[in-house]
Amino acid sequence: MPRKCTVCLHPKRLEIERLLASGASFREITQQFGVSRDSLYRHRKHISETVQKAVEAQAVEQGKTVLERIMELNRQAREVLEEARARGRYTAAVQAIGAATRLLELEARLLGELDESPKVQVALVASPEWARLKALVLEALAPYPEARAALVERLEEAGA
Repeated sequence: MPRKCTVCLHPKRLEIERLLASGASFREITQQFGVSRDSLYRHRKHISETVQKAVEAQAVEQGKTVLERIMELNRQAREVLEEARARGRYTAAVQAIGAATRLLELEARLLGELDESPKVQVALVASPEWARLKALVLEALAPYPEARAALVERLEEAGA
């Protein structure tokens, strides 16, 4: 007669199953409940479908992303704004606008819709290096008057 599963007989079976279903490590479970790694591996086949579904449902409920929560707060701030406007409570309306603005900005950041990378503009034509380079190139083109004239014309068109 085959042995009965030690995890099925364990007094904290449901807790062990919950941890298994949620992806906890075997090491963590063996240390906490004193069951062997092999027993856990075999028992995974015994986990009831109901427990698995309950764990998944809980994970979905708790798994709302930060973005989803911010979007919900933003919706609520807009509702408060509309209610404050309708009642003529302008101080509350201004506060709701401020909250909605901050939340919208945060939402846009999380969605990657705001480009916050630093911008650097370099005025190349004003740099001493550009003046030296231009002089060297024009000097090198002195034996080739047509090429030199074409380069000067293009530089003037470009504002350089």
